[in-house]
Amino acid sequence: MASSSGSKRTKTTAGLREHRRKEKIYSDIFLTKDHQKHFSNVQNRKLLMERKVTLLPQDVPEFSNEILERQWSSLCTYPEPANIAIVQEFYANAKSFSPDAEPFWSYVRGQRISFNADTINEFLNTEWEDDDEIC
Repeated sequence: MASSSGSKRTKTTAGLREHRRKEKIYSDIFLTKDHQKHFSNVQNRKLLMERKVTLLPQDVPEFSNEILERQWSSLCTYPEPANIAIVQEFYANAKSFSPDAEPFWSYVRGQRISFNADTINEFLNTEWEDDDEIC
């Protein structure tokens, strides 16, 4: 799907320990040839898309109240359908092929995407009260 033709570029990123390292970008879609090969596995998997659920407040008042209290109403809406190709790219590039790779990072259309706990909590506008607690 992706062509390795064209100019290869080098991207400088800051790691967890704030040291700078060079990261070779294989193409605009895949980080490495291994990620490109892994994409065929991802393409063959069935994606379970989110389904819209309509809750009536009288049916599950505790759940509805929790959504309102946490101000998560925007998470209950679906502004646009998902782009399957983008989702597959995300999953293909999220796989780690090296023990030195930073965890919880992916790459989509030339952009690094973080999906660590801090990023998700920032998106949800939440904070963990106990950083050592595993949910």
